[in-house]
Amino acid sequence: MSLFKKMLARVGIGSVKVDFRLPSHQLTAGEEITGTVRIQGGKTEQELQSCEIALFTEYTTYYTDSEGEHRTSTAKVLLNAYTLPCDFHIQSFEVKQYPLSIAIPLHTPITLSREKIWFETRLNMEKAVDSLDKDRITVLPHPLMQRILDAMNRLGFPLVESYLTENGNTQVSPDPFIQRIIYGVSDEYHLLLDEIMATPVWMPDKLHLILGINRKAGLLHTIAEKDIITETIEFLPEEWLARDNDAFARHIKAVIDKATATE
Repeated sequence: MSLFKKMLARVGIGSVKVDFRLPSHQLTAGEEITGTVRIQGGKTEQELQSCEIALFTEYTTYYTDSEGEHRTSTAKVLLNAYTLPCDFHIQSFEVKQYPLSIAIPLHTPITLSREKIWFETRLNMEKAVDSLDKDRITVLPHPLMQRILDAMNRLGFPLVESYLTENGNTQVSPDPFIQRIIYGVSDEYHLLLDEIMATPVWMPDKLHLILGINRKAGLLHTIAEKDIITETIEFLPEEWLARDNDAFARHIKAVIDKATATE
């Protein structure tokens, strides 16, 4: 019977289970959270090697197939990881718990519509199938990014969609992906603009907000490939978090007005 149980454990039946217990499934970009890794023994004693906790997201990639057709796929990217050493034996049905602190990096995409962000907790075991736990999370904006979102709302630009796509310019961001936040046009600009595409990019000490301001085709200033104006706004946290919401809205509006008026 003991040999039979060991054979089952090797194929993952009645094996050790791992669970990463979070303080909440709504977490804020830039914060450090403390969770608990809970390991429960299976039907037989097993030898554990390590426990890996990783934060992932996925984004859309584009390619051309062998027949020349344009296709899309998804790519998984690691945002942060931590390895919990656990080189020991665990008895049948024994429970062990370990507190663990891990950071939610500033560049973690925020959850606005289609973004998918999750933790994977993998328990590596000798002579057995690894145990895997997945926890999807909602990522709330850092306070600075929240002020920007609030400013766009105050200016009357409705959020249309948000998605993650491959980054074609590593000089803009070191990440393989970027987050595109698409806004419709407010009443004030409906004769001048089609949409605004906002791309937040976190640097070590600042936030860059790249605005793609899409002007209506047919206007005089849209000739010669000038229909989309790209502007980058730099926000220093220590400076801008001390300002009120009106200051954010005025600053962003001034950039949009300048791009709209450019001939």
